Amino acid sequence: MALVSPTRTTDAPDREPLLSYALTTDPDPLKASEENPSTPEEKGELIIVGSRRHRDPADVERIKVKVPAGTLSPDLATNLSSATARISLDRWTGTLNESSDEFVFTPAGSYETIGPDTGFTIQLSQIPISRKVGTAPITVTEYSRTSGNAFPARSTTFDVGKFPADFYLREFIAEPLVIDNGGEVTLTWKRSTNATYELLYGDTSLNVTNETTRTITNVTSDTTFYLRGTTSSDPTNPVTRILTTQVTVRRPDLDVGNLTVNGQTLFHNSVRAISDVTVTGGMNVEGALTADGTLTANGDVNAVTVGKTVRVADLRGPAGTPLKINSHVNVLTGNNVTIGGALTANGTLTANGDVNAVAAGKTVRVADLRGPAGTPLKINSHVDVLTGNNVTIGGSATVVGTLVAGGAVQFATALFSARPTRQNYPRGTNKPGEGNKWTMTAAKDGFLVVEAASHQWFSDDEMHGRKHRIFVSTPGITYYFDLVARGKKTQQDSQGIWGNTSVPLAKGSHVSVWITDVDNAGSTKEWVAMNICWYTLGA
Repeated sequence: MALVSPTRTTDAPDREPLLSYALTTDPDPLKASEENPSTPEEKGELIIVGSRRHRDPADVERIKVKVPAGTLSPDLATNLSSATARISLDRWTGTLNESSDEFVFTPAGSYETIGPDTGFTIQLSQIPISRKVGTAPITVTEYSRTSGNAFPARSTTFDVGKFPADFYLREFIAEPLVIDNGGEVTLTWKRSTNATYELLYGDTSLNVTNETTRTITNVTSDTTFYLRGTTSSDPTNPVTRILTTQVTVRRPDLDVGNLTVNGQTLFHNSVRAISDVTVTGGMNVEGALTADGTLTANGDVNAVTVGKTVRVADLRGPAGTPLKINSHVNVLTGNNVTIGGALTANGTLTANGDVNAVAAGKTVRVADLRGPAGTPLKINSHVDVLTGNNVTIGGSATVVGTLVAGGAVQFATALFSARPTRQNYPRGTNKPGEGNKWTMTAAKDGFLVVEAASHQWFSDDEMHGRKHRIFVSTPGITYYFDLVARGKKTQQDSQGIWGNTSVPLAKGSHVSVWITDVDNAGSTKEWVAMNICWYTLGA
């Protein structure tokens, strides 16, 4: 038997039925009686199944079934006097109200409580079917409540067709029932010639009035096919019969709105999401993943095939945990990436635009961090290299923040350039003094390093502790260090005396270097040498 679906609920939303109903007919479909009044009418039966699907029970005062009777095409019966009515509920009875063409079913008490475990059947048998082809409205009205004292009327209507005696539409079959993605299915059916027929599926409608078979190609998803036959003796009230069949596609294409996945999802081919996608579990995409809406990943999203692309309007990881990217992320020129949280990249992060860590204390972790070819990578925040991890810089490095290195920092090109200058003072009584200064002006920011050594000996210990003093003078401050005599007995016992200092200089600063004999107790064996080295910052 074919199931007749309700066409409409006649009451307002707050008066919708509390019970659910399904209607079938016997025979299926019903046949209109011969138009010759001397010919006995065809007999038919209506079977109505009712239930309470909601978990809360409903109180039902009575149920009415209206069956239109008369001589017009919207009338199902010629009359109802010979019809019989039964209901499967205990202590319920059914009576006919001929004046209103209604069968009325009532319980023994004032009402009956019907819960989710209670189902029932109403059978209206031996109905003499009208002699006019057409569609008749069968209305089921319940008087029910879940609370309060009143039992408002709540109605459901079914459209039941009466077909010509020689009409038939049956055996709608799909072959095969399971196909590969992009495969084809052959549909066959049997039908009479006194109707028009349409094949419906998806957004497609095909006129198949003169056909009994049709092959559909390139089927990419599970599909339900509808075969609709329409006939009428009254154009204003046609009668329609619909049969269905379904085909299942292996690995079908999927076109969805919002998609929520709570478990692991694996895609072997490309995925296109027109709306938002939320992934609570994991998702593996071997093809390309294109999301026109927001892709929210509460689990891992892995593009497992090299060279495939994940394109999203908004890519987010789960709240409170970092987003894991195990493949390459390529940000095209002119497109910026702003990271408010942590970014962990186990592959290569190539940024042709700016990558900004906008929240203080957030971390960008990458296995391979590169800027665009030909231009330096700009890091405007702190870079913290943990102990045991080295940083090697092949080119120049500009750090606006602080560079903290727990490991070694190696530069392939020197950050400092050295210009050493050596000044020797031979031994003798002519001591270097104020008149023997070495002076210069710093062309760049840098450091001046002064080293001095003296070999000085005495015949006794009287001069022990005597010294020369090395002065380095810059604007506002003068530095010095001493070369202290050791007072050795013989020249062979003498040892080198040395010292050094390092002075920072800004570009344009003047500096002077000279030596004095602090104790004015020299030796004819004196010999002092100085190295003056200049190191500029930058290449």
